[in-house]
Amino acid sequence: MYKLRVPNYHSLTLNPHLPTLPVPAFPGTRPCTRRLKHTTHYAPMSMKIRNISFVLAGVAILVLKSHYSGPGEIFVHCYAGNIAVSFAVYFIVLQLPFGSHHQRLWSAGSALAAVELFEVLDGFGIMSNVFDPWDLPANAAGVAAGFALDTILALRQ
Repeated sequence: MYKLRVPNYHSLTLNPHLPTLPVPAFPGTRPCTRRLKHTTHYAPMSMKIRNISFVLAGVAILVLKSHYSGPGEIFVHCYAGNIAVSFAVYFIVLQLPFGSHHQRLWSAGSALAAVELFEVLDGFGIMSNVFDPWDLPANAAGVAAGFALDTILALRQ
């Protein structure tokens, strides 16, 4: 008549007609009644392929912008590279496991910080960079475009 039931963690029943009483896992502890949340973000392979495709699209725009001629040519030559690189950096940073429910926000903030610091600190001393105050909003626009596209695609799934 004594039996051990284990439907939810640990419970001990003396009589099957009485309610089950939770038994602590270790002396002096309480039983866990909440489900543990998954704390690490691992993107499935299809998400990684999608993100890498967007990175490659940003790189392609960066490479091909010098061949553009048409309306807004000056804008494209001056700021399309900043927008494209910031867009690509967002999708690169999105691959990092922040372990938060706000993965997109952390990725957007980190990508924006990286590209803005790169701009302000003259390429971190690795690359030469000509500072233009309008590059900062262009970088923000690229990260915002990546964030918006990622959010829209996530809502559609």
